[in-house]
Amino acid sequence: MTLTPALAVFPGTFDPVHSGHIRVLKHAADLFPNVIWAVARDSSKQPMFTVEQRLEMMLRVNNFANVKVASFSGLVAEFALERGATHIVRSLRVAMDFDYEYQMTLTNHYLAPDVQTIYFPAEQEDTHLNSTTIRELLRLGKILPRFIPGELIPYIEALIADRHR
Repeated sequence: MTLTPALAVFPGTFDPVHSGHIRVLKHAADLFPNVIWAVARDSSKQPMFTVEQRLEMMLRVNNFANVKVASFSGLVAEFALERGATHIVRSLRVAMDFDYEYQMTLTNHYLAPDVQTIYFPAEQEDTHLNSTTIRELLRLGKILPRFIPGELIPYIEALIADRHR
């Protein structure tokens, strides 16, 4: 497999996309000439939104010319290799994240030794922000513009309204 210089994959479930994701994506887009923002199809998590809805959210907030949106099944390391990526982008919010992320990094390194993982620390205002909390707020009818990018609010409101019909 030929690796594309400085192609990064930013993987996740993005259920839903939130402001912290956008800030990490901006860091990746600033650092790498090409980024694939990739939503996982296979997840042990119970998503609130379908893969197609999450892809739509990603497309609505992707304002970066060098970022492409995609979905993948299977292992992140294998997806990165298939695409010729040189890097996997991850974010760390709190110390507890490091333990989990480091285990994933070691596994990914075993599967794809030429693909390096790079971590971006979360901005201070995002250290508490996670999709699980946001999903719970959404289930309870709360959409907080502080957490969700403004251009996604009408889309998410419409998705939630459709569920209640």
